[in-house]
Amino acid sequence: MQIDHHKNNEKFVNGGFKWVRFVLTVTLISVINYYFFFGQVLFLVLYACIRYIRGNSFKTVRYMIIRALTGGILGVGIAGFYLVMALGGVAGNTRLDNILLGYDLLVYPSAKMYFDIFKSMIMIPDIIGKGTLFYTTTV
Repeated sequence: MQIDHHKNNEKFVNGGFKWVRFVLTVTLISVINYYFFFGQVLFLVLYACIRYIRGNSFKTVRYMIIRALTGGILGVGIAGFYLVMALGGVAGNTRLDNILLGYDLLVYPSAKMYFDIFKSMIMIPDIIGKGTLFYTTTV
């Protein structure tokens, strides 16, 4: 993706295979883990600002931003089919209706839940849906 920004004064340097590789990498990363993809985009923006803006002309920086934006948009567009499927799976999740408000944001509603958390740190996890060590209701 990088323009050879310190060696020549051309208006536009063709990225060629580097740009195609960037598009395919964006596609792969967004399909593998769409949740962490957002964090990786933020890292890329910060890295580009710190690494490439200093010492370059405004035109060079503008072309680098346009190249990165078109590659990113095209990569997400290619991965769009998989991302729509993931959105459908997440949007249909019934656990999204449970909103924590007030005091529930700070502590668990049951004091026995803390024992379950401690148990999960030191013992082999239970596969069954009932608590077996501290109480017998559904955890």
